[in-house]
Amino acid sequence: MTRHTAITRSGWEKKVEDVGFVFHTDEEENLPYWDESAYYSFTPGEIDSIEAATNDLHEKCLTLTGHVVDDYVKNGYRNSFLKKLSIPEAFAPWIAESWENDFPKTMYGRFDLVVTPEGSIKMLEYNADTPTSLLEASVVQWYWLKDVYPMKDQFNNIHESLLDAWKFVANDIGSDTLYCACVKEHVEDLMTATYMADVAHQAGITTRVFYVDEIGLADDGRFTMNDEPMRWCYKLYPWEWMVNEEFGRNLTTAGTNWIEPPWKMILSNKGMLPLLSKIFGDTGAILPAHFSDEEFDRSGRWVEKPYFGREGSNITILESGRVVDQAEGPYAGSSIMQRYTEIPGFNGNYPVIGSWIIGDTACGMGIRETNGRITGNMSRFVPHIIE
Repeated sequence: MTRHTAITRSGWEKKVEDVGFVFHTDEEENLPYWDESAYYSFTPGEIDSIEAATNDLHEKCLTLTGHVVDDYVKNGYRNSFLKKLSIPEAFAPWIAESWENDFPKTMYGRFDLVVTPEGSIKMLEYNADTPTSLLEASVVQWYWLKDVYPMKDQFNNIHESLLDAWKFVANDIGSDTLYCACVKEHVEDLMTATYMADVAHQAGITTRVFYVDEIGLADDGRFTMNDEPMRWCYKLYPWEWMVNEEFGRNLTTAGTNWIEPPWKMILSNKGMLPLLSKIFGDTGAILPAHFSDEEFDRSGRWVEKPYFGREGSNITILESGRVVDQAEGPYAGSSIMQRYTEIPGFNGNYPVIGSWIIGDTACGMGIRETNGRITGNMSRFVPHIIE
């Protein structure tokens, strides 16, 4: 894995906007989010290792989900892992049903990985419910590659894999409309939701993009859009928000099929990290992790993460209990402790690999880099090639 400097394409802003990528610059700070002044190169062997680690982690996460559901079904909620993960009891049967029936299907997820200075691969976390940086990983960096290094390759079959996944789901959706929901006045989310709607449309599905606060509730308890029942919804809106909002109590009875499915509440929770560590041990890409309220040896470096933190907010790096780095944010509540792993630095740039799983297969990656040890919302997206 090597970082290279590069010359940006003339008129790159229009080039990326032409493929729907409008969130390319932080206008307040006048700093690039998409940054093609650099790129990373990987050997085929390194890509094979990233792909294998991603597929292995995906299988382990599915095993973990089955373990958590079985634990709830056998022992009830009071002493279950679902309770430990702060998932409300009212939604436990719904989660179990969605897992046992495998309906609706999961579409995607993004593992955040580090290639350590020693060359091993470690997982920092799993964005299993509302992963972003999708358009830039699938389409934007691919067009960059074709313009700049047309004879090179890239670990990137994301778009084609998404299209296949939507074609598979299209059999269930039939003639219904797939509503693609996101947060109002959040350009990055709207961009991602629009891209997903476009791919689903290419798969033969009728789609419509809208904002979450436009959802209505009919007298019979069903969610609606323009007074029509909303049977299918792809949501770029976190489960942990939905279940705790005013109309969350209607989720289990409203008749809407959500993508991602309810069982993703288990994997989109950072409490899954210590559960992975307990079930599989500290093997492969899994780092040692504990719930913060557990007794364990806290010597050395650990990273504290809230269950429901996002974009690096409220991350704290500790050295034997002493804070050495910290990112503020709005997320509180229960947290986990994960063993710190060194992110390799390239002249002060620290890359994290976002490795995508579509359906059940690893199919591509994107790289976010920052000048510190905590990857945040505006960490730069940098393209890659295979040498």
